[in-house]
Amino acid sequence: MSPPGRRHVAFVNNLTQLLVTRLAGRAIVSVQNPVALADDSEPQPDLAVVRRRAVPYKEAEIVTDDVLLLIEVAESSLACDRSTRLRLYTETGVAEYWVVDGAAERIEVHRTAEFPDVTLTLAEVFA
Repeated sequence: MSPPGRRHVAFVNNLTQLLVTRLAGRAIVSVQNPVALADDSEPQPDLAVVRRRAVPYKEAEIVTDDVLLLIEVAESSLACDRSTRLRLYTETGVAEYWVVDGAAERIEVHRTAEFPDVTLTLAEVFA
């Protein structure tokens, strides 16, 4: 796998900063870390917003029930993010999944809302 380009890095960094700030104390933003969705599936999305929980994540891995939002920032992986990953995330019960299309600078949202009061503008994400 080739290293991510500067736009990919920039959009992941923008999203990280925005989500950490807006969800402070309400959820944890995990960047490019594994999520155990099934016994045989442990993807590493660009960002995962996960529940705060009594059992610390150092004691038990992130699992589907912890996931509030998964985000993939796509340039070369757009087709896979729209099909394979979308299907995987839907089938394993992920409540919300965003595909951030870095080339077109748009976001596709697949969800049942967890944080309806939190908004991010495209201008902020693609700054």
